[in-house]
Amino acid sequence: MNRKTGAAVKPRRLNSRLFRFRGVRAAAVLLAVGAVCLTVGARPPATRLDSSGGSSVRGQSTPSAAASPSAPAVIYVYRKSRVLGALVRTVIFVNHERLGELHNSKFVRTEVPAGKVEVIATGGYTGHKHLDSPPTPGAWSSLPGCAALDWRGLFWAPLADVQLCSNSLMELSQRCEASVGGVGPMRTIHIPACNSQLIGTPAVQERLMLAMFELKTSIEAEAGHTYYVRYMIKLENRIPNVLELVDAANGAKEMKGMHLAKD
Repeated sequence: MNRKTGAAVKPRRLNSRLFRFRGVRAAAVLLAVGAVCLTVGARPPATRLDSSGGSSVRGQSTPSAAASPSAPAVIYVYRKSRVLGALVRTVIFVNHERLGELHNSKFVRTEVPAGKVEVIATGGYTGHKHLDSPPTPGAWSSLPGCAALDWRGLFWAPLADVQLCSNSLMELSQRCEASVGGVGPMRTIHIPACNSQLIGTPAVQERLMLAMFELKTSIEAEAGHTYYVRYMIKLENRIPNVLELVDAANGAKEMKGMHLAKD
């Protein structure tokens, strides 16, 4: 009823188009909220993009969708920065190929065919070592064990041959090195006739030690995959150095900010 005129007022009809529009919009909102709830309740595992262009789930390296059986595998070997042992160096080989000298916060990279991959880190050393060329030949060259060694492939030679050569050099040294006898003015120096055979042996023995204390790890590499190998110096508490395969997520994270090693 109209209060001013007292006449009856007809009830207004709802706009059917507006009603239908609002109804559809409300239904869409409800469906969207339901979809979000289902997504949160069944979230898929997180993925990340690795350096090979593929994705990895829970740290496991996987090839990209376009990877073919002939695609190479990528190998990273890296060393985190540590004050302890910072001056110690090592040389990295992958499948008998020298990749470089590894220092603090450095890495090396290579691509290899799918299959078994051998990673080698030589024993630690300081200063500069010329490991690519064989030592200067001398009388020691014909000693048991030493004559059979391929010095260019020393770091993948059988350990028994390396130890035999080292033992032969130690026996030669004990037999032929100079000795001092007596005290004060009566002191004498004895130089055996075979002393000249020791020329060049210190450098040879040092190289043998690098081979005897080397580290190795093997990988069954798959086409298109990326692998991370970590080298660590552990001088405290007589813990040996470590060369170990780590999962892709941790490897990529630890390598952030590192630089490619250069000889």
